[in-house]
Amino acid sequence: PQVSGVIDYTEIYPDVFLSDEQRLDIRRSMKIHNGTVALLKMTQCMDGTAKYLYDRQVNVWIVSDNDLQERAQYNALLSGAIGVVSDRTDELLDIACNKLPKNTLTRAPLNIGHRGIPANAPENTVEGSLFAYEQGANVIELDVYLTKDNEVVVMHDGTTGRTCNKDLNVEASTLAQLKELYVNKGYENNSKYKNCRIPTLNEYLEAFKGKDCQLFIEIKSGKPAIVKAVKACVDAYDMYDQCSVITFNEGIMAAMRKDYPEMSVGALCSGYMAGLDPEEDFRAAMTFIGKYNATLNPSAGGYEASDLRAALQRGISIYPWTFRGNLDTYKNYFMWGFSGLTGDNANV
Repeated sequence: PQVSGVIDYTEIYPDVFLSDEQRLDIRRSMKIHNGTVALLKMTQCMDGTAKYLYDRQVNVWIVSDNDLQERAQYNALLSGAIGVVSDRTDELLDIACNKLPKNTLTRAPLNIGHRGIPANAPENTVEGSLFAYEQGANVIELDVYLTKDNEVVVMHDGTTGRTCNKDLNVEASTLAQLKELYVNKGYENNSKYKNCRIPTLNEYLEAFKGKDCQLFIEIKSGKPAIVKAVKACVDAYDMYDQCSVITFNEGIMAAMRKDYPEMSVGALCSGYMAGLDPEEDFRAAMTFIGKYNATLNPSAGGYEASDLRAALQRGISIYPWTFRGNLDTYKNYFMWGFSGLTGDNANV
């Protein structure tokens, strides 16, 4: 599990252009079989395939033709892939280091709205999350629990008192009891948000289906049964292409491998890369995330560009959290090329 897995799809998908269903088949295969890098032909990545997979937690290397002309070499470097397999690496390196303008953006980090946009609207509400999407988020992060009557509801805390007008234990309550509450702490006099209710995961899926936006579903519950419940919701709305799971709970990660192996899972954790040697640090991180074929979703402190390089060389994505108003720090992480940045101000 500490070793990166490169899966070669160049012969499996001989077509020049891949359909969305073929792209999703690659994602399923990568997750089920512990792949960290998908190997594709360069011609298959000129229509946005590398970005499509990158946005869904699959990193791509492209195989270039040996007679690659300069224009095609530029296209390879700008395809969104994290690596290019070539016999002409010296030419590619020269273009990347000397011919592309400084700070050329080859991959944009995902703009992940933390519980929506809590700086401007009630957190973990459909209304606030739609506003985050309107303000530029291309991923919405939301937190879920399983109610007493086995419904998946969206709430960050195990109790409702911090954000709602009444304090209930989420998993000891029925959906009907939770639906009586308003998620309006701090917004009681705001005509737009004062009547927000606790949403179900189904209501989130219905609101975002078909939008150019991903959902990072953070499983807060420690009940393994929630994994099958989340899968049932995603399947009911046919939204595998828009959803990923993240969690702090290692038991849930194990349940994901057993009950939902085709779904991407992210390991939320404190910093792994605060040492002096990024390579040594990342080998240590792989002993944890490698067991679950997980992305690394750490608290943001202590990371640098060298840490991101150590991850991407292994095909691992890193999604740091949570950025709150410190624009200089946000800019650094953006320019270093982290896979996605989770913040309270998606409009930044």
